Amino acid sequence: MTKSDSAIQAAPRRSTRTRAKRSAESEAEQSEEDAPNPKAAKQRVPAAKEQSEDKPASKRGRRKAQPAAAKQPDAAEQDLPEQAYKTSKASKAAKQSKEGATQAATAQAETTMQGKPDSAKAANQKTGKPAADCVGSEPSGGEQSAAADPACPKAHTSTVAGNADVMLNQTNIGANNNKFYRMQLLREDSSEHWLWTRWGRVGDKGQSQLQGPFDADTGLREFKKKFSKLEGPTKDLMELIFSDIMFQQAMQEFDIDTERLPLGQLSKEQVQRGYDVLERIRTALNSGGESLERLSSEFYQVIPHNFGRQRPPIIHSQRMVEDKIRMCDVLNDIEVAQDLLDPKQHEEEQKVELQPHPADEKYASLKADLNIIQPKEEEYRIVEKYCQATGSGQQLMRLWRVDRHSEAAGFAKHSKLENRRLLWHGTNIAVVAAILKAGLRIMPHACGRVMFLAEAALGEEHHITRDDPSLTKAPAGFDSVVAKGHTEPDPSQDVKLDIEGGAVKVPQGKPVQMSEYKNSSFSQSEYLLYQESQARIRYMLTMKFSHAGGWH
Repeated sequence: MTKSDSAIQAAPRRSTRTRAKRSAESEAEQSEEDAPNPKAAKQRVPAAKEQSEDKPASKRGRRKAQPAAAKQPDAAEQDLPEQAYKTSKASKAAKQSKEGATQAATAQAETTMQGKPDSAKAANQKTGKPAADCVGSEPSGGEQSAAADPACPKAHTSTVAGNADVMLNQTNIGANNNKFYRMQLLREDSSEHWLWTRWGRVGDKGQSQLQGPFDADTGLREFKKKFSKLEGPTKDLMELIFSDIMFQQAMQEFDIDTERLPLGQLSKEQVQRGYDVLERIRTALNSGGESLERLSSEFYQVIPHNFGRQRPPIIHSQRMVEDKIRMCDVLNDIEVAQDLLDPKQHEEEQKVELQPHPADEKYASLKADLNIIQPKEEEYRIVEKYCQATGSGQQLMRLWRVDRHSEAAGFAKHSKLENRRLLWHGTNIAVVAAILKAGLRIMPHACGRVMFLAEAALGEEHHITRDDPSLTKAPAGFDSVVAKGHTEPDPSQDVKLDIEGGAVKVPQGKPVQMSEYKNSSFSQSEYLLYQESQARIRYMLTMKFSHAGGWH
């Protein structure tokens, strides 16, 4: 199978050199979690699977009320979005006059509520009314509206509008958190609407806010604003790239002892000490001196490993040193992602405003804009063909347009360079959050279900066909170095994509042999950039891979 395509790699943090590869050849050596290896595809991946991911969530526990005669429901009585946070979607319906109707309503609408404040429970017991923190349909006729929160100043003059009633609970034993969040859209005199919110520690009255009055439409809009603002796929992505389980699995793949080095105890200082010991091992390998056995033991003491009953291996080669440096790179990026969610950073914000939805909080910490691109858009079709033509056995699942807030200014310095190309950068899922926050990382042979496409400002290219370690920057008169491979995506099939007014070349053709470079030592072209600002992340993709056992 012929290999092709372009892959870009950013400079290692300990060097100013940026490597950009036109192939993801190394990705083929990875597991099912690996990024697409840009090889000639034996089969075209069906695009129909993409649509199956967007089925609307079923509407459960919703009971249609019988409208009163000639009564039209206002906007607040319309269906509300399903909660992404722990929230009740329905409640016990108010008792109806007939026993059979009561049983039917209860069977359809009853769900379990978590974290109900004691005050709300007591109120329900005293009044015998439906739970004030339940979400139900707007009753009519002989039914009663859900009661307003007793702590609200409008409790005696208003009722819940429609099913606009939410109770959220957050419990974190380690952080001694047991919080609730109450929100109701209240209707007063069938005209004025008020948004009531109350939050704090379970068992306490907490803080509160009453906003309004609003008309029905405005009130419902204000109510919906409190939910996660992210689109479903973006919210799911935040949960994936900040998953503690995923971070732990990434650490265990490097044989790191996650019991002795749990996520909460990982620090920049500890990772830096690991780098320092590895540099001493590198020096000992080059010129002798310190004992490799003693230095290896010191490294394993700084970065605890779990080798079971096997003897910890001595780090005795430059390749082993490079492997451990890459491991420290991943640990460093995991620490960056963990630090983004440090509650201490948000304490001051939380004193003056409500805590945002967890997914929104994670998203905001990245300082980047991610916008979903739909399959019908031209950008999606071009990127999808790029994947299919130059890769094998993968399916594009989602595509985001990326705008890192800190990248634009640096990239603008290269605005006069006209030779621009969209290149791949594969990476481990564990470092995606750090890349979005801090920029591209060099991760050779490491990839996953998430891929990046970066616009590279190549300018004048200096071509080589043999590795030249002496190159530490582009030669005078050149802006980049290209290691020309004997296999290329068919140049005649390239298209140009307009990105912010600039033409960016995107390969679309199958791999072909380049007779001009048939004696090159490189199987496919690699692009070397010596200034990180010459590359700007434009797209992020999630992939699904085809293996003998099916799709993964």
